Amino acid sequence: MIKIENLSKRFKENLILNNINLEFRDGMSYAIIGTNGSGKSVLLKLICGFSKPTTGTIIADGNRVGIDCDFIKNSGIFINAPEFINDLTGRQNLELISTVRNIVSKQDIDSLLSKLLMSTYADKKVKHYSLGMKQKLRIAQAIMESPSILILDEPMNALDKENIILVRQILQEFVKKGNLLIFTSHNKDDIDLLADVIFEINDGTIIDHQS
Repeated sequence: MIKIENLSKRFKENLILNNINLEFRDGMSYAIIGTNGSGKSVLLKLICGFSKPTTGTIIADGNRVGIDCDFIKNSGIFINAPEFINDLTGRQNLELISTVRNIVSKQDIDSLLSKLLMSTYADKKVKHYSLGMKQKLRIAQAIMESPSILILDEPMNALDKENIILVRQILQEFVKKGNLLIFTSHNKDDIDLLADVIFEINDGTIIDHQS
């Protein structure tokens, strides 16, 4: 579970998030919606530990993010389109990322690439990937270490219809296993099909809570 208490974030004179209080429970899927610039991505970065709040606390599984731990643990994350090494193949990029924790084998990576229908271009250099191919590679790196928390910023961006259906199924399976999914989206179908709870941000505050 993740609990956010009295969270505010200010950049110089600009108040981006104002006194946010939220709970995210295991086995649930949460959509964070709002217009561009409403603070969605900033909130995700704060939850992950990529940015520090001006005031307030984020508690993940009993640990205060930024105090008890630098980053949220056992999570798969992509925010603001993480980039890859263009002169390496998709497979090589995943293998390189996997060396940080050394808990994923090459066979695990091959299996994941197959599940995401990426096998045919896994050995092509990323600089030749389309936007949709890069997006699937981002999803692969987020889920490949079997996290219990996924935090995804617009996960369906640039995907065609077939791959949107595939990724939706993967995310639904993830939540059914008792895991926690937090994502942002502008797509009503994705929100309706994936989200158990919807939080809407406007001018840095939560203005709507649907479940």
